[in-house]
Amino acid sequence: MKQRIGRRTTPHQNKLVVGAALVVAALVSCSPGSVRTSPEASPSGVLQDAEAVAGFEREFATIQRLRLLRLVSESGEACAVLDYRRGLFVSVPTDEFCGWIQDGEASRPRVRFDDQATEDLSAFLTESRIGGVSPRRISVQFAADGGILRGSFSVDSCRDYIFEPEWLALPRPNPGEALTAVNSDWFRISYCRA
Repeated sequence: MKQRIGRRTTPHQNKLVVGAALVVAALVSCSPGSVRTSPEASPSGVLQDAEAVAGFEREFATIQRLRLLRLVSESGEACAVLDYRRGLFVSVPTDEFCGWIQDGEASRPRVRFDDQATEDLSAFLTESRIGGVSPRRISVQFAADGGILRGSFSVDSCRDYIFEPEWLALPRPNPGEALTAVNSDWFRISYCRA
């Protein structure tokens, strides 16, 4: 039986959410133009919570196959990051602010995208868009069996979706954040006020 997870209590667990919040604050500002439409989006063009999490869940098999730990693909930004089974690829390897540093990365080589990494990133983003989401940022932790243990997924500059199976209570939000339950496995962190 799977153990139910309650509040985030360890620094390692908190870094996932805090890291996503820092990337949002550092890389983008909230604007109405940042919300994308998809074939499955509501008539207003805003990807709704259920649509967003369903889109990300459709990508879980590919994320597991690629062993995708982190992705940053901000439209209009000079920085792209693909951290997956082949290594840590960044568009500007010498820029410590391109992506964000996680525990243990200081010793990992950050290399410029090669042809294969560029092709893998492009294929993943294309597949995601066909599936109804256009990810800007993804950060995933894998379980020992290769399944997705938890993750942070972003579709725009104002919202991150946190996958934490069977969470019991929403964590305390940081100042400026609002947390909303989506279902028993997902919650949303909102950074922008309407």
